[in-house]
Amino acid sequence: MNDFVRLCQEVSYYGALNALAQLVMKITAPGLSDFCQGAELWDFRLVDPDNRGPVDFEKHSRLLAEFEQAEAHDHLNLIKKLLDGWPNGRIKLYVASKALGFRRAYPELFLEGAYNPLQVGDVLEENVFAFMRRTKQEWAVVALPRMATKLVPVGQTPTEKKFEDQTFWFCLGRCPMAGLTC
Repeated sequence: MNDFVRLCQEVSYYGALNALAQLVMKITAPGLSDFCQGAELWDFRLVDPDNRGPVDFEKHSRLLAEFEQAEAHDHLNLIKKLLDGWPNGRIKLYVASKALGFRRAYPELFLEGAYNPLQVGDVLEENVFAFMRRTKQEWAVVALPRMATKLVPVGQTPTEKKFEDQTFWFCLGRCPMAGLTC
């Protein structure tokens, strides 16, 4: 039983990392993002979700308001709490709201911007999927963890990982010609 519980914890953790990476990818990659109403938090249905099921809009609105208030007070503490409490699914709602907000703030970049795959170097090649979206005025770099079991142990987030002399930040960042922000 102990082995089974440990396996479930590992699979759940790495599944959550994969789900968050896929979420950011579907929001930032070319095309329109497809969302199923009611799947804003972790969704464990054994069938494809659809848009006909009940949704607790009040709960989601309350969570988004809590995120906004916590960000204004202590943004880094909010991120830490969301990462530490990843099993409750709030991190998924937060990541979706931030990435969709970023996309909404730069519509031309995501509707008409060119897509360019990025090479991340030999050390990270197997574990990072990266691309750039760009227009003449601005660009965004998206770098996502891949095969996280080889990147970090269970419970450690791949937000900063040292590889030999390189430090690589996993982020979604706006990159105007003046510089990069994540």
